[in-house]
Amino acid sequence: MIRLTSPVGRRQCGVAVAGVLAVLLQPVPLTAQGFCFHPRPIARCSWFSVTEAGVALSVPSDEDPNLTFQAGALANVGPRSAIGGMLVGAVFQNDVRLGVRARYRHWLTDRLTLDVAPGVLLYNGAFTADSPGFTGELALGYADWIALTAQLDVVSFEFGTETRGFFGVKLGSYPGAVAAGAAVIWAGVAALVFSDIDKQ
Repeated sequence: MIRLTSPVGRRQCGVAVAGVLAVLLQPVPLTAQGFCFHPRPIARCSWFSVTEAGVALSVPSDEDPNLTFQAGALANVGPRSAIGGMLVGAVFQNDVRLGVRARYRHWLTDRLTLDVAPGVLLYNGAFTADSPGFTGELALGYADWIALTAQLDVVSFEFGTETRGFFGVKLGSYPGAVAAGAAVIWAGVAALVFSDIDKQ
């Protein structure tokens, strides 16, 4: 056991211990080289995942609200800009839709975001579409926790072209990930059901 009897020795030891503790307890900085689950601008993250789930009402319509889900990743390409891609889907009262969207995010502030996301509908469950459709979304979000959305879907069927507008709200981050996971499972089951119905 080493005893420090000299005041100078004790002072040097205290400085050394304080230095070690300062290094160990210093928070690890998030730089533009890092990945974030919770989206942040380029000062904190170079790229980040996005998981969202929500509800939307078609307008005008008396149908029940449909459930929406999205999952993907975006890369910050500037102080206020991010781009990426998303897998998107919706579960309607009697339908399931799946597609992909490109997404551009503008960081209005470090917490307030504006997203523009045009894309393609690839799958329509209850009624088979003649060709891939269009799906687009505009969303105003806060801290990736909640966002207000406006969406437009255009799908061509044998009986004509259906155009639907939607307004809704969605959750992001951890609540969005849980809800999106549940919605994906639900959509998968519904797609299998519709597939079996088509075969009959």
